[in-house]
Amino acid sequence: TVLSSNILKTNTDLTALLEIIRKESPDVLTLIELTPDVTSQLESLKITYPHHVIVPQEGGHGIALYSRHPLESAETIFFSHQIPFIKASVLKDRQRLQVVALHAPIPILPKLYEQRTAFLKFVTSQLEQGPPTIIMGDFNFTPWSAVYFDFVRSNRVSNARSLRKGMQNSWGLFGISIPIDHIFVSSEIFVKDHDL
Repeated sequence: TVLSSNILKTNTDLTALLEIIRKESPDVLTLIELTPDVTSQLESLKITYPHHVIVPQEGGHGIALYSRHPLESAETIFFSHQIPFIKASVLKDRQRLQVVALHAPIPILPKLYEQRTAFLKFVTSQLEQGPPTIIMGDFNFTPWSAVYFDFVRSNRVSNARSLRKGMQNSWGLFGISIPIDHIFVSSEIFVKDHDL
């Protein structure tokens, strides 16, 4: 099981998040918008998840990946020297699973739209073709955008949320909500359930 959560960079109390993690007890966990201010609240996760990559940053691009299972390899890759994503090989029952955790730039201006598109293409270029793959995080795109279709096609993945009907919105502001957080899986992976 995997869990991906956007902490929200202005959030300073992770008590509710830690309770969700304890209740869901995922094998692999991704946290997005991880700032240096809250990393001390996450120290207890290292006991349950001894294999981890933690990259706190000011602003919205801090990220972490925690795993119960050994990491054959794990690296933090930076786009334009500032936006990180994590690529790891998780070993479970002698099988290797490529897991990617990311937070794409917010496309609120034309320049940022181009940056988000370039970032997602860069992520695709860094992935290993072949092993079963999970790509999860805050993509800042909706399932009806051209960038979404290009990412799915380029990586040959499907969206785990397709198991459920409805919008399954994950972000909202001023009464408008949209689905921008996703978990994508390659064809070798059978998704039994998905929840927000």
